[in-house]
Amino acid sequence: MKHLLSGWRAILSALLVAAFAPAVATAQQDGPVNAKLAVQLSWYHQTQYAGFYLAQYESLFAAYHLDVNVLQGGSGLNPIDALYDGRADIAVSSFRGALTASRGRPPVTNIAQIFQGNPLKILCRASLGVSSVQQMARSHIGAALWGDRDIVRELVQTLGPQNAEPIFESREGNGAELIEGRVPCITGMSYNEYWKVIEGGVPSSDLVTFDHSDYGVIDFSDGLYVRTDRLKSAEFRAQLASFVMALEKGWQEARSQHSVAVEAVLSLDPNLDRNFQRVMLESVLTLIPQKNFGLFDLETFDRFRKASRRDMAAPDTIWTHAVWNDVQGLKGDGDFPTETVKFEVRKLRSHPLFKWVFYAGALFFSLSGCLYAKARGYNFWGCLLIAGLASLGGGSIRDLLIGPSRLPFEYTDHLLLPASILILVTLTLVFFRLFPQANQSFSYKRAQSFLEATGFTIIATNGACIALDSSMPWSWVPICAALSCTGGGLLRDIFMNEEPHSFKKSSFEEMAVLGSLVLLAGLWVAGKYENRSFIVLLSLLVAMGFMAGTFRSRSQLARYYPSWLKARR
Repeated sequence: MKHLLSGWRAILSALLVAAFAPAVATAQQDGPVNAKLAVQLSWYHQTQYAGFYLAQYESLFAAYHLDVNVLQGGSGLNPIDALYDGRADIAVSSFRGALTASRGRPPVTNIAQIFQGNPLKILCRASLGVSSVQQMARSHIGAALWGDRDIVRELVQTLGPQNAEPIFESREGNGAELIEGRVPCITGMSYNEYWKVIEGGVPSSDLVTFDHSDYGVIDFSDGLYVRTDRLKSAEFRAQLASFVMALEKGWQEARSQHSVAVEAVLSLDPNLDRNFQRVMLESVLTLIPQKNFGLFDLETFDRFRKASRRDMAAPDTIWTHAVWNDVQGLKGDGDFPTETVKFEVRKLRSHPLFKWVFYAGALFFSLSGCLYAKARGYNFWGCLLIAGLASLGGGSIRDLLIGPSRLPFEYTDHLLLPASILILVTLTLVFFRLFPQANQSFSYKRAQSFLEATGFTIIATNGACIALDSSMPWSWVPICAALSCTGGGLLRDIFMNEEPHSFKKSSFEEMAVLGSLVLLAGLWVAGKYENRSFIVLLSLLVAMGFMAGTFRSRSQLARYYPSWLKARR
C-alpha cells in the first residue's frame, strides 16, 4: 500500500510540475529584465567615482533593474570616444572635454551634472619662474589632451600678453612632472594632483594655484554625457533616469560610509594608497550637491556662452533637463515650473529693459497714489508718503512673506526708485500749483486711469515673476501677484483712515490672480520645450495683456460672484 501511495504521489507531483512549469516560465519571462548600461569613466579607478562603485556593489543599480558595467579610464583615453565607438552608453566627462571631442561629429548631451564647482586648477612653482598668468603664458604646461588645454588657452588669451601661446606637454595623474621640475606648471584636480604635489615634497610656499573660474573662464567638471540621437528613445531615457536615481543614492552612501567607499575602490585597485583615497574622497564630497543632484546649472552655462570664443560655441543640444525632470517625477517631486522655465524668467527679470519697465510701472502707481492724496488735500509729505506706499508697500509685504532671499528690500540698497518718487511727487505738486484746475478735465481722468492700469499690470506681473524667481511653489505665484499690486493700496487706505477699497469696491486682486494663472498656463507649455525662451516671453506678454484688457471691465467681475461672496453696499 505504501508503495502504491508513493507511486501516486510521484505521478501527482509530475502532473503538477507539468501543469505549472509553463506558467512559471512565463512569469520569469514577464518579470523585469535588467537593462545593460556601460559607463566610461574619465580616469583610473579612484574615489573620484565612489558613488558609482557603491551604487554597483550595494546593488542600487540592480534595484532599478540595471546591469551597469563601470569601465576604467586613463591618461590616453577620451571618454567621449567610447560613445562613438559603441563601447559605452554613458561617458563621464568635463564639459569642455565633451565639447572638444564632439566637434565635427554627431552631438552629445549632458543629461546630469555630477560635480557642482570647479576642481580643476593650474598648479605652478614660483621657484621654476612662474608666479603669474603672464609668466605662465609662454611656459611649458603639463595638461590633459581634452578640455584642460582649451581652458589654459582661454585664460592666457584673456589675461596674458598678446599672441602668447603656452607649450603643452602630456601629463600623468600623479603630479610627477611638477614635483620633478620637468615643467613649471600642470593642470590638476583639487582632490588629486594638488595633494600629490604637496605629498611629493613641494612646499606650499612654492606652489602657486590659479583657479580659472576666478578669471571668468567657465567649465563644468564631471558630468554624464550620452549620444544626443539616443535620447529620442523613451526606453533609453527611462533607463537614464533610473541610473541617475541609483547614482544619487550611491553618493549618499559614500557620504555616510567613507570607509566602505574607500574599500570599494581598493577592491578594484589594491595598489592605491588607502589614506590618500580617504583624503581624496573628502575633497570630492564637497563637489557633490546634497540638493538638486544632477542638475545642470543654466546660469553658469549662460556665463560660459557669453564669455567663450566663437570656436568654442556650444550647440543647444549640449545639455538637457529632460532626464533630471524624469528623476523628479520618479521621486514624486514633479517640478512645476521646471528649472529651465525658472531660469528663463530669472533671465528676463535681469534684462535692463524689464527693469526699466518695472521702474516705469512703479512710478505710474506712485503717481496715481500722489494724485489720490492731492485730491484729498494732503500736503507735500502726505503725498510723498502715499505715493511711496502705493508703489513700494505691496512689494514690501510680498518680500517679507518670501523671506531672507528678498531681504533687505531692494529699494534700501538702490535709491533710484525712492529718489525718482521724490522727484515725481515734487514735479506733480508744482504742476498743480501752476494749473490748479487740471484735475477737472476729462484728459486728466483718462490719464489717471491709464497710470493706474499700467502700473497695476506691471507690478502684478513683476510680483508673479519674483515668486517664480524665489523658487516658491507655483500656488504662491497668484498670491504674490495680488499682494504686489494691492498691498500698497491696503497700507495707503489704513494710513488715510479709510476702509480698504480692496475689500469692497476694487477687484485688483481678482485680475492679478487671473492674470498670473494665465502666465502659469503659458509657462506650463514652455516647460514642455527646452531652448525656447520666446515661449516664456510670450507667456509674460499675454498675461500682461490679459490683465490690462480686463482692467476696464474690473467692476463687472463682481457680477459673476455668488451672492454670499459679494460685498454689501
